[in-house]
Amino acid sequence: MKIDLRKLISGKVEAIPFEIDYNINIEELFEATGIIGATPIHTTGKIIMIGSELFLEMDMDGQLTFNCSRCLTRVEMNFNKKLNKMLLAEESDDLDTIVIVKNQLDLVETIKEEIIVSLPTQVLCSEDCKGLCPVCGINLNYETCSCEDEKIDPRFEILDDFFS
Repeated sequence: MKIDLRKLISGKVEAIPFEIDYNINIEELFEATGIIGATPIHTTGKIIMIGSELFLEMDMDGQLTFNCSRCLTRVEMNFNKKLNKMLLAEESDDLDTIVIVKNQLDLVETIKEEIIVSLPTQVLCSEDCKGLCPVCGINLNYETCSCEDEKIDPRFEILDDFFS
């Protein structure tokens, strides 16, 4: 969804309000984010002009589903984000800006980028998740296994025979 900003820039309107339910393309974002499911991200906001500068004010709400990074259990995460950024016509190193092209803002691209940068690097089902046994694969949060827990650095395995 592209928003034409010409009426706002020319002063014909004071604000451009918007409301969109963005459906995440799971296949497209899975590699970058690990999202395996999502409700539509309900986004409301407006674009306003203060002086000669454009600003985007936006609220995003939805629910995202991931697999726990340690035990692969499904984890539901509420996604709520408020966004206030300046809109610029040229590239900037400032993270609080969004570049507009030909007096248009690509709202879907902005929503997608904000979702990606807002996600944690690792999603866990709980802070003390024990994960899966690396030998038998059992979920150590619910069961215990009898696998040996002897961890030998593979670089030092050759020294194991040295003392025998």
